[in-house]
Formats: sequence, structure tokens, C-alpha cells
Amino acid sequence: MMKIILPVSVGAFFFVSCQQQAQPQQVQQQQVSKVIQQPVRTSVYQDSQFHNNPALTSEHASKVDQVRRSLYKGEGYFDLGAYDQARAEFQKVLAIDPYNKAAMSWIERCPR
Repeated sequence: MMKIILPVSVGAFFFVSCQQQAQPQQVQQQQVSKVIQQPVRTSVYQDSQFHNNPALTSEHASKVDQVRRSLYKGEGYFDLGAYDQARAEFQKVLAIDPYNKAAMSWIERCPR
């Protein structure tokens, strides 16, 4: 930064600050330093609590996916009127997660 002294009147001066133009190399260095200061992104699911949980094991994640898939399939069978197949899918969910409220609710809705 450069300071320029301009005479305003006799005995009085006015200080003006001037910003020098950054050289292209300086601009590139500033951009690189901004990128370097950003945190390292290790996952494409950065904002997901499910995928960023360090205590989450791959076995647990696969069980969660199985439960989700079986719930979707069971709901699809229910919508088609295939209640026995829907009940079987919801029973698969309860075999993995015995306290799953969604599966219990769907089983109650299935006619016998």
C-alpha cells in the first residue's frame, strides 16, 4: 500500500492511500493460498450425518440399506395388493431391526 501526501492548503496536507494493482502472479498465489486454507474434503457425502459418522461400520451401513430397500419393496407390494409378499418384506425388516416402527405399522395395515 502506498501513501500519497497532497497539499490541501498552506500548511495542511491530506494523506491518500492508494492500493497498487496486484500482479497476475500475486493473484494466483492468493487464490492458491485460499484453496490451501480450506479444510480437506474426504467424502462426497460431506454434509451427510449418515456417511460422516466415524462410529458407523460398513456392516451397519449395509443393514440400514437392506432395511430401507425392504421397506420400499414392501410398500410397493402393498400398493399392488400383494399383501403376503409385502408382509414377508416387512418381516425381513424386523429380522434385521426388531424395533422398526415403520415395519410394524405396515404389518398392522396388511390384511390377513
